[in-house]
Amino acid sequence: MAVFTRIILVACLAVCVSGAFKIRDDANGVPRSASEGDVIRDLLARHVKYGIPQPVGSLQVKLGLYVEAVTEVDVEKGTVEVVGFLSLQWEDPRLRFEHSDPFHEVKDVRLPASEVWRPDIELYTQFGSWTYQKHAMELAVNHPMGVLSQYRSTGQWTVSEATAERVEAKYECCPDTYVFVAYNLTLQKQDL
Repeated sequence: MAVFTRIILVACLAVCVSGAFKIRDDANGVPRSASEGDVIRDLLARHVKYGIPQPVGSLQVKLGLYVEAVTEVDVEKGTVEVVGFLSLQWEDPRLRFEHSDPFHEVKDVRLPASEVWRPDIELYTQFGSWTYQKHAMELAVNHPMGVLSQYRSTGQWTVSEATAERVEAKYECCPDTYVFVAYNLTLQKQDL
């Protein structure tokens, strides 16, 4: 069986921040309610999008791959094109805000992904970080059985099985341990 290394994905990232936000009193000392804009302005003023969140221990990032279709298989080149999306989940404590009266109107806000720190997860035969070792960022498989939950068979090839595995690796160049997630797709050719 050939190993296929080319996967085309649509990365999907939604950032949701929950809580409520306390805004300073107005000039007369009367508390005012926070608007979504007030919350976003304050969060982004104190958020450093180029620095990894620093929880106690390493930051846990849950990774999920959802395959929607196999669009092309080239057995001679050993490549496969897959349409799907990658889901990443993590908690950034710098984006929390307090829930307190009378500022309870804003429960959550939506932020553009371009405005917040995101894990540098890349596809290089497996999914992993180029810059963060295990002690800084820990990858976990999110919904290992969900890989095919969005799948629809289209054409000559179908995915008959999919598995996900979290792997730790050490490389000759570096003393640290790196974590990646390997997905295995078993393809079957359909009789048309």
